[in-house]
Amino acid sequence: MDIIVRSPNWIGDCIMCLPALRALKYSFPDSNIFLVTKNYLKDIFLNINEIENIITIPNRLNLKNIYLVSRKLKKFKFDFGVLFTNSFNSALLFRVSGIKKLFGYKKDFRGFLLYKGVKYPENSKHHTFFYIDLIKKISEKKIGENYPDALVINQDEQAKVKLLLVNQGINLSKPMIGVSPSAAYGSAKEWLPERFKELIIKINENRPNVQIIFFGSKKENFKILRILDGIKSNIFNLAGKLSLRESIVSISLCSFFLSNDSGLMHIASSLQVPLIAIFGPTIPVKTAPLNNKAIILHHKVKCWPCKYRDCPVDHKCMNAIKVEEVFEEVINFIDNEYKVRI
Repeated sequence: MDIIVRSPNWIGDCIMCLPALRALKYSFPDSNIFLVTKNYLKDIFLNINEIENIITIPNRLNLKNIYLVSRKLKKFKFDFGVLFTNSFNSALLFRVSGIKKLFGYKKDFRGFLLYKGVKYPENSKHHTFFYIDLIKKISEKKIGENYPDALVINQDEQAKVKLLLVNQGINLSKPMIGVSPSAAYGSAKEWLPERFKELIIKINENRPNVQIIFFGSKKENFKILRILDGIKSNIFNLAGKLSLRESIVSISLCSFFLSNDSGLMHIASSLQVPLIAIFGPTIPVKTAPLNNKAIILHHKVKCWPCKYRDCPVDHKCMNAIKVEEVFEEVINFIDNEYKVRI
């Protein structure tokens, strides 16, 4: 049996759906799983044994693109589909592609398009279980919950990325701190740029042998340049210079990672890189890194939690996290907790 699965639309959610993909293969061991994902997300799913094939679709799905993609999917003659997305359009695409047995959560008025619609859960469980619970409902088996969220990197791509980093001036024999100061969702999830700047200056002054590597997209580069203005020593800004896959492999080589609640945080967590995660308006219990080497910095404030992309007031949740607090955890990582070599 061939099963077609629609991936989520955010990097972090794609990482959090990996255990469910593996649970799906466990539930239907003789199946071939085909994954439909947006172009910019395909790098997350490379080398994953449970996936037979990756089918990419445009990053924006208007009616014209739905028609064109449906013609492509019809050729496969899929009959069984799983939606990890909640949108009406994702269900419409699979139905017009001829997929009759379509499973997903009843959301966005799409229940009538589903073969089996599952009630949308309202609970405080980690978001990973949002996807696993859907597979449980589909399989109607006792499948457990402990499936890995690990990304898979092969030796060839690691060797290529090591060469790329060396060509950027990075010394692979020295410790590397990966930093992701942005969040695609919006500035509400971003620790204050001036505090990132102050933190980087303190790390440079106190641990001058540590290399600090900034990650982000081309669009996020201007924020990073503001943080790094006037700071030159031991700093490497790779924002906009790497593909998503190259970023994944590069992060795997870091001694540890510092990030907001973001897609790159989930990548570092999946790769089991020691991690400091800064949380603001979101709920850590739902999206925290599932990595026993992770430390979460978060302070509840009166207006927490919220769903604003940009804080309309004074960003209390992020203002509550002080530079000294983060710096202490960074130094603990370097000197003691994980014995990063300096």
